[in-house]
Amino acid sequence: MREAVRGRHLTKAYPGIVATDQVSVHVEAGEVLGLIGENGAGKTTLVRMLAGLERPDTGQILVRGRPVTFDGPAAARKLGIGMVLQHFSVVPTLTGLENLMLGDRSGSQVGLLRPMETRSRLLELQETHGFQIALDKTVSELTVGEQQQLEILKCLRDDLDVIILDEPTSVLNTDEIRSLLDLVSGWASENKAVILISHKLDELIAVSDRIVVMRQGRLVADRPTSAMTPSIIGELMVSNDADPSLLVDEKDRESDLGSAGVTSTPSLRISKLSVAACGVRRSLHDLNLAVHPGQIIGVAGIEGNGQRTLVDAVLGLIRPEKGRIELLGKDVTDWPPGERLRQGLSVIHEDRRTVAGVPELLVLENLMLRRIVLGHGVRRGIVQWAAARNRCRGLLREFAIKARLDNRYSTLSGGNQQRVVLARELSEDPAVLVAAHPTQGLDISGVEYVLTQLKGLRQRGSAILLISSDLDEIVRLADHIVVMRRGEIVGEITGGSATKSAIASLMVGSVSQ
Repeated sequence: MREAVRGRHLTKAYPGIVATDQVSVHVEAGEVLGLIGENGAGKTTLVRMLAGLERPDTGQILVRGRPVTFDGPAAARKLGIGMVLQHFSVVPTLTGLENLMLGDRSGSQVGLLRPMETRSRLLELQETHGFQIALDKTVSELTVGEQQQLEILKCLRDDLDVIILDEPTSVLNTDEIRSLLDLVSGWASENKAVILISHKLDELIAVSDRIVVMRQGRLVADRPTSAMTPSIIGELMVSNDADPSLLVDEKDRESDLGSAGVTSTPSLRISKLSVAACGVRRSLHDLNLAVHPGQIIGVAGIEGNGQRTLVDAVLGLIRPEKGRIELLGKDVTDWPPGERLRQGLSVIHEDRRTVAGVPELLVLENLMLRRIVLGHGVRRGIVQWAAARNRCRGLLREFAIKARLDNRYSTLSGGNQQRVVLARELSEDPAVLVAAHPTQGLDISGVEYVLTQLKGLRQRGSAILLISSDLDEIVRLADHIVVMRRGEIVGEITGGSATKSAIASLMVGSVSQ
């Protein structure tokens, strides 16, 4: 095979952090290279340098054997290298077509846009690859999966030789994941080189030819996939002195169930809740749900079936048309978000970039947001920042956040942003926790740590509403599972008897109601 791109001794440092330290890596045409490592291991920084989004402090990049210097992603694309970012680079207020016309290198040389020609070419690409994006809808109206397809269409539009995918399946449902992996295999058969970053070992092993493992900014292994197993990869990812308390023993799930079926007053009760559709949110119809103290209720469903609407309604970001939301026995339907937090509600929102966290603020400020809203650590209207720093330093250690308190939240990797949100919300021992995709984008040890934290909250009497597209996670944790489809609850399964196949059948509607 012919070498497509190579990085030699690439080093990149940010204030207080060495993201990559003398990393050398390559990928060949027709090869799928899997890239894995803990959050903050340097994976994203490495591929951003290969894609022209970052410039290495030292080291060299070669494309088809020739040294190059990128002055930006456009230069990398001209040489056939493109990247689908974990956080999509699309403009929400523009249509899908308008987004795809931005930076189209096949446009007129005199600067005239050719929307009809572009549309025709994109429709052909969609048909070839099984995409079904409504190109005339604004991006804000598209699902997350459709937005990702837009990003992929950019790569297909430019007929790139090297395609880099950064955690592409973290926001996709099961069917979308299967389709994407088929697409990756198809690219390799067309002699394209693919670099796939993922925390999901089964996906990497299924589709890659070779796997590279990074740890603490360094490359620690580069082996054929046939020589890798999940246990080997896991050992390579974590250091020998990894804290064993971060790992959950695989015990019989029945022994770890919470107090499902208790007769106490529900900590969270949702009664006949209906919400009108708005933007990307699907409407809800007469939703009834109750979560008791010491109980985890799992909500499963294909993405876009009302889960985000449910979270936003409980948090108070949208008003229902009818119905009632109660927290600890109080009707909070008309309460603003701040008052709901004071009542004991905590929310891990699925949108960690713009809802769960504030990109422009520091890590310290994001960790303190909830406490500031509630007036904790505030004296006469002034935040006691010295005490806040001491507390937040402890959270950095406890939640293994690879950042400094004075780093801007927007500069963190997706996994570390998630850890900041988790640290802020879980550290308060909430009475009611709504956790939407809480392990999204986390590495193996991070996932296990979060699951352990959720179990601990349950044992301490918190009521937890767990919304996840990871059926393994739901089956493992939930005392009771409800399945949402088209904004309605279409089935319920007791946690101890739940199977992924039974849940999936309800999700797609193959079980009679």
